Amino acid sequence: MVRGDVLAQLADLRWQRETGGIALANGKMTSTSRESQMQIINLVQSLEAGLLQAPVVWKFQDGWVKLTQKQAQQVAKAVNEHVRQCFAAEKTVSDLAISAKEPGRIDLVKSFELAYQGVQ
Repeated sequence: MVRGDVLAQLADLRWQRETGGIALANGKMTSTSRESQMQIINLVQSLEAGLLQAPVVWKFQDGWVKLTQKQAQQVAKAVNEHVRQCFAAEKTVSDLAISAKEPGRIDLVKSFELAYQGVQ
């Protein structure tokens, strides 16, 4: 497999993980689609600007909740951290693939997961 194909597969792997959702500290599952990422950022900004008043009704993958401003910020922080970790993991594995003599031999899924978890 050529390096370009490996990097394209890696980018797809990152996108799948980035947009696949996460479990929050409270056990709720939240979407991390690109649209959901923007919605939670918009919610936090609207609360901070006084355009909305908390609590606000919000739908998670496993049901409805009322979020305080602090809780909305915590959700946004968790989503943003997840996205950051996805891109950092892709960069780590991308560097590995670029420097590898045989990039097609890299286990992309395992390498990505280890990088996502911060294991080098």
